[in-house]
Amino acid sequence: MSRFPKAIDILSQIQELEGAIIFNFSTKEILGKITREIDLTAVVDILSTTVKHHQNLICELELLDMIEQTLITSNSYYHITYIVPQFDNVAVHAVVSRYTMLPYTIKMLEDAVYSMR
Repeated sequence: MSRFPKAIDILSQIQELEGAIIFNFSTKEILGKITREIDLTAVVDILSTTVKHHQNLICELELLDMIEQTLITSNSYYHITYIVPQFDNVAVHAVVSRYTMLPYTIKMLEDAVYSMR
């Protein structure tokens, strides 16, 4: 059961979605997930560490900015982590096929994030 059913519903409509997870990157608690081809449950620890490292990077560079999203590309997939601004320490991570339209995917992720109010 997800704490954010509307966000899960929006995420599930993303074309070429391989998997998605909503998680607390401080406690590493899973708050919702969609498992299709890829089960992201096992990588919450790594995702949490990655988000914290990106936040530390921004602070170390004294950029006075906030991380909104990170994008990792591989040969087959886009890995997108979107920080949820409405909640402390909550992020959404989605894996989509590299053949999907990235602007469409980003828009759907934003819709899911802003539905979490």
